[in-house]
Amino acid sequence: MDRRIQAYELFKRRESVEKMFDIYKSTLSADRLYLHDDESVFGHVFIAFLSLYAYCTLELLLKKAGANKKMTPGDLLF
Repeated sequence: MDRRIQAYELFKRRESVEKMFDIYKSTLSADRLYLHDDESVFGHVFIAFLSLYAYCTLELLLKKAGANKKMTPGDLLF
């Protein structure tokens, strides 16, 4: 019984992971790699990861402040 509850909890959390992948691909345009050497790809992925981390941090700060209904992290940056 306990494993079913854990599996259900993991299933419920997948929505936030899917949302992060969507932000990663659409907002940050991080899925478009036109780079030719390994170092460039690694650098691009690392910067995209840092950008996603910053985006999520801003989203949490907006949620704590109760302003997440009025603006997005993208709005805050602009």
